[in-house]
Order: sequence, then structure tokens, then C-alpha cells
Amino acid sequence: MKTYFYSVLFLLTFSVQTGFAQKEAKIEKARAYVQNLHQKLGVPGISIAVGIDDKLVWAEGFGVVNLETKIPVTPQSIFRIGSISKTLTSAAVGLLYDKGKLDLDAPIQKYVPYFPLKKYPVTVRQLGGHQAGIRHYKDFSESLSNQHYASVQANLALILNDTLLFEPGTKEFYSSYGYNVIAAAIEGASGEDYLNFMQKEIFKKLKLQNTLPDKNDSLLANKVTFYHFMMPGKLMVAPPLDLSNRWAGGGFLSTPTDLVQFVQQLPSVLKPKTIAVLTTPQKLKDGTPTNYAMGWRSEIMDTTKNRIAIHHGGAITGGRAFLFYLPKEKMVIAFTANALVSFAEKEAYELAKIFLEEE
Repeated sequence: MKTYFYSVLFLLTFSVQTGFAQKEAKIEKARAYVQNLHQKLGVPGISIAVGIDDKLVWAEGFGVVNLETKIPVTPQSIFRIGSISKTLTSAAVGLLYDKGKLDLDAPIQKYVPYFPLKKYPVTVRQLGGHQAGIRHYKDFSESLSNQHYASVQANLALILNDTLLFEPGTKEFYSSYGYNVIAAAIEGASGEDYLNFMQKEIFKKLKLQNTLPDKNDSLLANKVTFYHFMMPGKLMVAPPLDLSNRWAGGGFLSTPTDLVQFVQQLPSVLKPKTIAVLTTPQKLKDGTPTNYAMGWRSEIMDTTKNRIAIHHGGAITGGRAFLFYLPKEKMVIAFTANALVSFAEKEAYELAKIFLEEE
């Protein structure tokens, strides 16, 4: 009996040690991949986080938050996440939908009475899937805006009286301003200010410690310096932006660890059927499929393994971010950088494959 006990103990110890060694080997390989990517992109700083099941398995910073001070990037460094803000906003939509407070297919005036009647009705579902006919930024003066808007209703003045670009549901046209209308619907359905609702009902409940709106007057110790490429290899500090014209569609700050936490904890606040609504790609009225759901895109990464990813990127002056989730494998990967560079699902999947290797 004693021999059997020690044999089992040995096997358990060996298994734990082997598992730890395999994990460390994968992290080392992943680290080398990100170091190479960091060097190739020429960005001052990159941060990365990987989660599997309910756990954070790796988080690390590369490079610096500021080229002058040389302060290193850490997992606590806070970056602009651009349009991943849409993904966060979609969770608020889901929460209100779960509670029966928001009908995704009701005319928007039910929640935003000051939204003018258009030739065709507009719904939250269409807004979330970029099928509502709302325009995007008109020019650089809007995407690089430094004008402050005191409220969601104030920033809606930018598009409130515009004619719809097409009949909703007949085309897909990416629009950050469409998510401003969703923010107004969140206010109307909840009776609360959009930013307050996001903080109380999403960030706090999901324990996102470093996710918040990017306000010019906020002094954050861990916020990175935002940079802009004047030309390849030539960086300058990015011009100041006031993101109050796009809170819901592109105005938040976060960290990769928070973004991983967001995905892992979402089932704690949303029903499975609601998460499916937010992540299942929509179709146009004629049945044509799109790859966009509501704050998430969907893509087949590997047909042989039936491996589907849902993801969203963020591209903004002074930042790039990417959030990538393999539902079947329960793996989440988040990247951030403090300049607008090019990485997306290809790079995220290459990193995922390192952790999916069978030893």
C-alpha cells in the first residue's frame, strides 16, 4: 500500500513539474515571437496578455512607455484601445437586453426620443452591426478632433440631422458614430449617464481595474505616452485628442490583462444566449452574411480544426489594440501598443498556436 502511495505521489509530482516546464517553454517561445514583432514594428511599447479557461497564463510588457524617460512597459501600463471600445459597449447593450430593458429591434426613438425620424427606421441591432446607414468620420478634423462634448447628446449633434446613407439592413458600412447612438440608447434604457453606467455595470462588475474613458484632464500614473509615425521609423508624440466625440465607439483606455479579464468574466454578467446574440454575425435583409455581430467580428482561422475566432481591433492616433478569442479553446489574447501599427488576427493566431501546441 505504501509503495502504491509513493508511486502515485511521484506520478503527480512528475506531472506537475512536466506541465510547468511545458508552460514555461511555451511562454519563452511566445516571448521571442512578441520581441521579434516589437522590433519589426518599431513601436516604443507593446503589452500582451494570454488567458486560457478562467486563468491569466501570461502577461508581459515590451519596450518603453516613453522614449525620453525609458520607463519600461508593464502589464499595468494603460493604452488607448480605440474601437475595442465598441466591444465594451456591446456588453452594456447585452446587460440591458438581458434585463428586458432594451429591445434590439425597436425604433431607436423608443430610447432616444431626440433622434429625428428618418426615411427608414433605425434599430440598435442595425447600429451594432454597422447596417444603420450612419456615416463614419467625415475627415481628419473629426478623427483628430480636440473639441470637447459635455454629453452623449451633445456629441450626437455631429450626425443627428444627417440623411441616412442607405436603407438600414441593406448594406454594411463601418461607423463609430453609430455607436454614439447606441450610447444614447443605453442612457435612455437605463436612465443613467453612459459613462457612469459603463463604470458601474460593466467595469466594476467585471473587476476591470484599469479600464476607463480617456479624458484629457485625467492624471494616470500608468498611462503610456501616445506616439505617431510621421514616416516609417520617425516617431513624434501624438497630437492631443479629445475623445468625447466617440466614447462608445473608440474612447476608452485599458490594459491587455483587463481585456482578457473582460472576456473571461463576461459569462458572469450575461446569459449565454445574450453572448451568442452579441457574437453571432448578422445578415443583411437579403440574407447576405456579414462577419460582424455587435462589437465583435467572426472569422474561421483553421478549417481543418474547425477553429473559429471572434475578435475586434482598435486603431487610433497614438495606439493600436487587438482582442482575440477562440471560444472552443477558451483562449483569449490581447495586444496593445502606444503607436498606430499593424497587427491583427494573423499575429494573434500565431501566438495562440504556440499555446495550443501539444507536447
